[in-house]
Amino acid sequence: MIKRFLSVILPGDDELGLPNAASLNLHYLVEKDVEAHSLGLFFELLSQVAREKLQLSIEEADDDQFLAAIEAAKRKEVRLTSAVILSCLRHYYTNAVVLERIGSGAIPPFPEGNNLAEDDWLLLEPVFERGPIYKEVKHD
Repeated sequence: MIKRFLSVILPGDDELGLPNAASLNLHYLVEKDVEAHSLGLFFELLSQVAREKLQLSIEEADDDQFLAAIEAAKRKEVRLTSAVILSCLRHYYTNAVVLERIGSGAIPPFPEGNNLAEDDWLLLEPVFERGPIYKEVKHD
């Protein structure tokens, strides 16, 4: 069930070349990260919500229905659902393949890592010339 969950919440993006989370075998990391008991409770909740809201088992749900079940589970148990989702996101976006595909490198952002375009500070000249727009308050 966790592989299906990963593939639904992080399906990848062909245009960006991002892989499906299930294909990265992140389920091992998520299972290690989230207590087995909590993960079991989460999937029980997901199954329960699918039966209540969708009148079908979670295994029968298509991807849109699966996402709707996740959203409903989040409303019911926000901490549990968020813990599982955050673990999945953390492991996906720290995966070397994903980092490489999104263009994130191991370089520090500043001072030499990423160059920024020069700003046109003259755009702020009218604001500077306007002067202060606050009222002075005297304290006794």
